[in-house]
Parts: sequence; structure tokens; C-alpha cells
Amino acid sequence: MADCNGLDKTFLEHHKQQLQTSGVPAHFWPTIFRKLLAQVYDAGEYFQLCQLTYSDGDGDRDDPLWRVAVTRPEGIKADDPNQ
Repeated sequence: MADCNGLDKTFLEHHKQQLQTSGVPAHFWPTIFRKLLAQVYDAGEYFQLCQLTYSDGDGDRDDPLWRVAVTRPEGIKADDPNQ
């Protein structure tokens, strides 16, 4: 990660385990750091979380299902760290 007066190292010290546990690939970490630092909250331009609702009698209402839906018309690329 690019040096930002040590803030990048502090970010990793505090969040590395969380990022790893969540399965966020390391090539996204610098982008996440830069976007948080610049207060760029543009995830909604790329994807959204959708809660699936159940029909009457289907599923367990106490355990909702979620899915991620890509909202960007041209899609997203998993190997592009800038997305």
C-alpha cells in the first residue's frame, strides 16, 4: 500500500484480520483504504445487498437470506482493485 504518513500501516494494523476473515482479497485493501480516507462511499454504484423475502409458509422468517446484485450496467471485474 502507498505510504500516507503511516495511516495505511495503522489501517492494516487495525483491520487486516477483519479483511482476511471476511474474505476480502488483498488487492482491494489499498482501494478500500483510499476510499475510506477520502470518504468515497460509492459501493451502491457497483452492487447492492438484496434481502430475499419468503412466500407464506416458505422458509424461516427469523433467518433471512441475502444476495449481492451487481447494479453497474457494464458489470464489475473481480481482479480490478479500483472497483
